[in-house]
Amino acid sequence: MEGLYAVSNDIGIASRGSSTTLIDDTRHWQDNILRGALLRIEKKQQVYERIILSNTYNTITFSPLPTGVEVERGDRWSISIVVRGTPLEKVNLQNTAVSADTDILPTSLEPLAGPSLLRIMVAMSYAGVFSATITKEEDTQVLHFYEGSNLQADSLYIFDMLVHPGDSVNFRYSVDSTLRILRVQEIMVASQ
Repeated sequence: MEGLYAVSNDIGIASRGSSTTLIDDTRHWQDNILRGALLRIEKKQQVYERIILSNTYNTITFSPLPTGVEVERGDRWSISIVVRGTPLEKVNLQNTAVSADTDILPTSLEPLAGPSLLRIMVAMSYAGVFSATITKEEDTQVLHFYEGSNLQADSLYIFDMLVHPGDSVNFRYSVDSTLRILRVQEIMVASQ
């Protein structure tokens, strides 16, 4: 795929597993740090590739392998982080009504593979404070852009924000307004 680059992250040999999990008792990963990465499992002369859905300290969870195929002790595995060389569009909204101090997006954003950068372009119809809500492990922080000062009506602003695996991000505005434009792109850190 054009614009995609794979960077090798880790290799090993499975201790055991199932059709949806790979367990390696020699690993101690941070929870969900591998989410979105590419897992490659080698069984005899067959190779299976899956996107990692989640992980714990020694277990990787992925979509099911074909019927009858399970990860077994001794299967070789490798993990690659897939990095886009171009920004990934996350949000593209125009002329949308926004209620004061409520989430703008119907579903919060999560990074494809962290850490990465969200580049945010926003313009609103009324002056007000633009904020991000960042949730990690059920702890939500509301943080203001532009030092908490009002954005001017019908003016364009661009902000950058770092996000990490496990972050969930949404946006709020301090007054009822019409969102003139909101565009958010995810930029992989390695491609900045």
